[in-house]
Amino acid sequence: MQNAKCKMQNNTGAKRRVSKFLHFAFNILHLNQGGAIGILMLFCMWAVVLIIAVIFNTIQLAAARQETQTAADTIAQASANWIARTANQATATNMLICENASAGVIASAVPPTSHQLHAFLNQELIDVQKTGAGSQTPLRKFSADSATAYALANLTLSQVQGAMGNDRLTAQEKTDLQKQVTTAQTTIDWINNTWVNGAASGLADPPRDAMGGGSGLINMIDYWLNVSVPGALNLTAQTIPQEIAIVDRFDARTAAGVGAGVVADLQTKRKALFTGYQQEILNQLPSVIENQRAQMATFYKRNVTLADPGLGNQNNPGSAQLRAPVMTASDPDMPTDYSHTDSIRARYPDQAAKEPGLASNPISIDPVNVHTDEARIWHPGVDVPLPADLVARYPGLPSTVHVDGWEGGWHLGWGHVFCVPLEIYFDTRVVQDASGLDREYMQQIDALRKKLHDQLRAMGLPDTSPNVPGTTKSGQPLLIPPSVSTTNADAALQRAITNFNAAAYAYGNLISGDLGGRVNAYTGGLYRFTWAFAAHVWHANVDRYRFSVLKDLGENKQFLVLRTYKLQKLPDWTVQSMQSSAGQYIYQTVYSRNMGAVQSLVQGTIIASEYQQLLNQYQGGGGGPVDPTVQRYLQRQAELAAAPEVAAAVAVAVQQGASQISTEVAAEWVARPWPYEITPPDQAPPKRQGLSMADRVSYFSWLAGAQSQQPPPRVLSAAFGKPRDPLVAYAQAEIFNWNEFSPRWGGLDQLDQVTRHVNQLSSNFNGVMSGSPAFWRLSNTGGWNWQPRLGNADALSPALTKNPEFYGYFKSAGLTPDNDARSLRDINLH
Repeated sequence: MQNAKCKMQNNTGAKRRVSKFLHFAFNILHLNQGGAIGILMLFCMWAVVLIIAVIFNTIQLAAARQETQTAADTIAQASANWIARTANQATATNMLICENASAGVIASAVPPTSHQLHAFLNQELIDVQKTGAGSQTPLRKFSADSATAYALANLTLSQVQGAMGNDRLTAQEKTDLQKQVTTAQTTIDWINNTWVNGAASGLADPPRDAMGGGSGLINMIDYWLNVSVPGALNLTAQTIPQEIAIVDRFDARTAAGVGAGVVADLQTKRKALFTGYQQEILNQLPSVIENQRAQMATFYKRNVTLADPGLGNQNNPGSAQLRAPVMTASDPDMPTDYSHTDSIRARYPDQAAKEPGLASNPISIDPVNVHTDEARIWHPGVDVPLPADLVARYPGLPSTVHVDGWEGGWHLGWGHVFCVPLEIYFDTRVVQDASGLDREYMQQIDALRKKLHDQLRAMGLPDTSPNVPGTTKSGQPLLIPPSVSTTNADAALQRAITNFNAAAYAYGNLISGDLGGRVNAYTGGLYRFTWAFAAHVWHANVDRYRFSVLKDLGENKQFLVLRTYKLQKLPDWTVQSMQSSAGQYIYQTVYSRNMGAVQSLVQGTIIASEYQQLLNQYQGGGGGPVDPTVQRYLQRQAELAAAPEVAAAVAVAVQQGASQISTEVAAEWVARPWPYEITPPDQAPPKRQGLSMADRVSYFSWLAGAQSQQPPPRVLSAAFGKPRDPLVAYAQAEIFNWNEFSPRWGGLDQLDQVTRHVNQLSSNFNGVMSGSPAFWRLSNTGGWNWQPRLGNADALSPALTKNPEFYGYFKSAGLTPDNDARSLRDINLH
């Protein structure tokens, strides 16, 4: 009260002083004309003083506001710079981990590869000394064997000619049969005279060896048999030591990297990269940013706070402890117990109970090793009934066949991926590291073997044998018709026709197939030393350890991922297309992998039944022995007769099984969650996708607030008043990576199609399927480009809500709780 009274007395005195001043000025102005100019000058001087005061105060206020804004901008940009560096370090160290792991793959693959190459080549060096000309005997016998087969064909054809006097044949049947006999005689004569012995003919040209072996098989064989086998053996014996020398160089090159403790040392260093570097950087980052914030606050003489719009700082009234948008793959923030009810296990509970690890349902899905081990997408296969009429016609045929539902030789499940976050860069690195050794050593060994093959061929050693052509120049068939049937032929004529067809088939097979086996028996002992095998051995060992190391990486989870990485359900707009894409892949896989097994199961019974029917028909109800030539012919005819039945039955069964399996697996495929490094869009996207606004605001954006500690200097404060509120400024910073839009790093990935990663890199690896695209990754070269920048403050509202101190700055400046998020966003963006 006393203070109020003093204020009132002071106000009364001020009024009196103003009144006297005005009275004095009035008298001077009206009574003394000489003082009028002075009064005007006095008013002008006061006006100038007031203008100068306004300018001074405005400049001071603007400078203070600018310094406050600069403080906010600087700490925002500097903090984002530290966070971007941390993200880049995460990428760099993840790449180092992958490179270390790839080195472990190579170090593990080298010893077994060296051992297998040495063992194989050393054995070849022994074998080449044992290889001689003994295998020439079958080729030398070809001339006599072909003459015997030709004579038998002629004999049986004459028996057909003799049996044609059957009076039961009609005139037309006799005429038709005579034409077929004439054609058959012409054919076997041409085979014997032209194709085998090299005589000129108008039907088709005889075979001719490019090396000068002459015309006809007999002349060619004589030429082959005169090739210097000892010379070929000597050349082979000289080549193998050259290959062994390459393996020795391979051993010398890799010796330092494959010691007993190398792989274990690599594992230790890989762990140290994670525990001693990656985690240390993450742990130190908040204190580094906080120390920087405190120093800048002192420098700018401002109160400075940081706000996190994603995590906030609800439990601490001070500045937010900023973190990089990365976390360990085993971070508690990443759920590892995603529960899912498997529809296939629910449909086949009894079969699932018999499989190790599959009895549980719901299942827990690991977000790093997706759909693997106990959580694999499995199908027991289905039993498909065979057509009832087919089963009735062939009593030994099973009523159903089993169509298997597994994927891959390792039975790892459909769409399994071990260590999803690292697998792309890791596999890329393995291919890169393995290809150098492959190119320098394995391909060189195989090139020597290819060169040896060409040298042996140039010496005149055949690697193939010519087969009888299918038709003549005029298109007339050269091989004997498989059967000659007449309605009224008696048993003797039918038997004679079968005997001829069997002899003709044996003659043709001798030239078209058996000769090739004889050539291979003669040259195979030498040409087997030319088979390329080194690259295959190397890639097989690399793939073996690639899978082992990748699985180990995924199970240990000692690497960093983006905080946005998690299992997510497929967006609604992708489900239908993804299910179709997965279904097509599964159908084709099941169909191709089951055709052979089901065909083998079905065709044996059908062929046996068809053969028995043909044999009974040939024997005419009698027992009696049957010539082996006829038996082989009847067996072939049974196979030909059974082929349509087998093809139809197998195709229907496998198609039905593959359709059911693919439908059920694809439905489970799209019902499951899949790993996404960034949140996929909830609507059909344009060609290129980046971070969603929600992810960018929550994980990749931060705000800084600055508050003045004292008002700026002000003149004539009695006239202008003192500033009531502290000056407040804020700035939003974020980190970004332009590679999120790059086609090279996943910007064009299709979210609604299954993707195959490994086989895009190397066909030598066992490919893995994944149900969501790779997007751009923290663990590839494209992930190493994080940059800081200041941006629009679209994260202001959540930052105010979640960070008390940050909100307190705005409250002190006049912000009320009624300022809603939409208004704040509109103000900042428009």
